[in-house]
Amino acid sequence: MRWWQPNTGVGARRTPLCPAGHLPLKGGDWLIRLTAPILQRWCLVPSVDAGAISPLEGEMPGRAEGGVKHRLLSLSWRFALLPALAVLLSACDEMSHQPRYDSYEKSSLFADGKALQAPPEGTVARDDPAWRTALEQRPPMSLALIKRGRERFGIYCTPCHDYAGYGHGMVPARGFPQPPSFHEARLRNARSRYFVDVITHGHGVMYSYANRVAPADRWAIAAYIRALQLSQDAPMAMLDAEERKRLEAQ
Repeated sequence: MRWWQPNTGVGARRTPLCPAGHLPLKGGDWLIRLTAPILQRWCLVPSVDAGAISPLEGEMPGRAEGGVKHRLLSLSWRFALLPALAVLLSACDEMSHQPRYDSYEKSSLFADGKALQAPPEGTVARDDPAWRTALEQRPPMSLALIKRGRERFGIYCTPCHDYAGYGHGMVPARGFPQPPSFHEARLRNARSRYFVDVITHGHGVMYSYANRVAPADRWAIAAYIRALQLSQDAPMAMLDAEERKRLEAQ
């Protein structure tokens, strides 16, 4: 193998021909030189000379695709990834070892030294009869109920329904399906129980808010929706003389 070919008459430097069955040297060949003797000693790969192809057999020198060196390079990278794979697998214990307390274990977090604490005062279980009673019985209309409904409506409903109830909230403005307006005839004529049922079970693309809104607060939201509907379509007969003058002046 020569780097100079005087028969060209130019004396230009040429790329040397490679032995048959091998690819030209590339950036990853240093890894082959390091790992090939080890892999061959363990009989994991054949010898480099085992798969050499002679140019006399019709193959172009240096063009044997899928040669032994190419397989060695692929195997070398795989073996190099084994330590990283072992580290990752060691972390997969399915969270069986957790820094948590068992029910009756001692704990230094609380003054009584117990891990199991009593529920806070006023806690209601989901299957408590009082929870079901609050959902089935409609509370009387009051200003306090409407104020509570306005607060809950602002937290849970305005992202989609907007503050006036027309369905132009920030969520539909960003591509989510637009909810119906509370001021259309169908919802104006709907019973208050209908809004409570939609909050409880969901409707269309709206999912259930039963795990977010307490039963009593669902009735409060329904009461505030009634107030919204009245605010956008109040008859003139409900206004006194002073309010009519201010409205006409606008």
